[in-house]
Amino acid sequence: MNVLEFIQNMLNDIFPEGEYDGSATFQDLIDGDIDELTLTHFLYAIELEYKVNLPETLTDNPDMVLNDFAKEVEKLSPSDDPMFRYNLLKTVSDEIAACYFDEDFTEE
Repeated sequence: MNVLEFIQNMLNDIFPEGEYDGSATFQDLIDGDIDELTLTHFLYAIELEYKVNLPETLTDNPDMVLNDFAKEVEKLSPSDDPMFRYNLLKTVSDEIAACYFDEDFTEE
């Protein structure tokens, strides 16, 4: 499955109404009430699926169109580290645990 199809499937899971497609931007998703935890999950899911580390130039650009984002992700070389997914999952679980210990964190 190519990256754009993967993104579209995730968007359909997050927004079952199907209101977003590849022409949406990250800002559109944020304006569409996607919370920070869901957006983080969205990005980590891409990293896990394609075994890539997303550079900040891609993740810190709210005006990037998802079609362009998918093309940039496809250009990245997958990691050949056999422990890549394990280490990434450990990072994700540590970050989620930190959210629950953060006094300012509120679950919606």
